[in-house]
Amino acid sequence: MARIGFYGGTFNPIHLGHVGVCRQAVKQLRLDCLHVIPAFIPPHKASPDLAAGEDRLAMCRLPNILADDYELTRGGVSYTIETMRHMRECYSEDDFYLIMGTDNYLTFTAWREWQALGRMCTLAVASREEDDKEALYQQARLLALQLQTQAHDRVHVAHGEIKNGKDLHRPGFHPGGQQGARRAEPDLDPQQMQQTHI
Repeated sequence: MARIGFYGGTFNPIHLGHVGVCRQAVKQLRLDCLHVIPAFIPPHKASPDLAAGEDRLAMCRLPNILADDYELTRGGVSYTIETMRHMRECYSEDDFYLIMGTDNYLTFTAWREWQALGRMCTLAVASREEDDKEALYQQARLLALQLQTQAHDRVHVAHGEIKNGKDLHRPGFHPGGQQGARRAEPDLDPQQMQQTHI
């Protein structure tokens, strides 16, 4: 069973912050593969000056990263749930990690079919702010309640120190998928991480 990460966005353009998130996600989550997926049309923000899809895809071609053109090829508004359902058809047995920034995580309940998405993937949150850890923990608790899950079974937060003042948190849902819920296991390097089970 592989550990596959997915990192979506406009990447207009991709910048060093994105590159750092990719590197840390692969390292800390021990991903076997990371798909970076430029959106065709982002659903939550207007992007009038969006560069051509092929240019944004080309910018996402990084060492040891898969620049994935699925949303660009499909066209239309790029809803994460639709993309992840397609990926689940392609990778039916693998563990999924959905990587996002703090702002997206804190508004996750506004996403289309967020409950299904939360059950399909572990959410990994990349943060640039040192003082947002408590907000992330609160959101993890709220999502657990709204999904009517046992928090200790499906939701946990891990905090890790990342160079250059960046943190990668793992408030998330272990993928239940077709196998059903399972106990969350620590995935991050215990030498670098403090685990907090909610």
